[in-house]
Amino acid sequence: MLLQKYLRTIENINPNKIYVENVRSFFKVPNVVARLMCEMAVVDNLFVKKYGISCPNNDCRRIIASYNSLKEIPNEIQCDMCEDNEQENFTFRTSNLEIIEFYQLKKIK
Repeated sequence: MLLQKYLRTIENINPNKIYVENVRSFFKVPNVVARLMCEMAVVDNLFVKKYGISCPNNDCRRIIASYNSLKEIPNEIQCDMCEDNEQENFTFRTSNLEIIEFYQLKKIK
């Protein structure tokens, strides 16, 4: 029964967006240990660390774009979804937005 629960959890994890919270929950470890596990996976070339910009509009809240480093993030960004939905605000200063760290499973060639 417990094994089936873990297998369902693994099936639902998006390999392109692995959050520390996913790892913490799956392995039942403290947040600091889960972060360390993710960082070790980066060092071992299993994960790629990414930075996502979250849309501040309450109706959206999705990740607008993701980057490989903080230096790549532009000063201003548009949310295409909000623009398509004719929201009043769809262009934002990135210095005012939430940056979310996540990991991607590295693609094996």
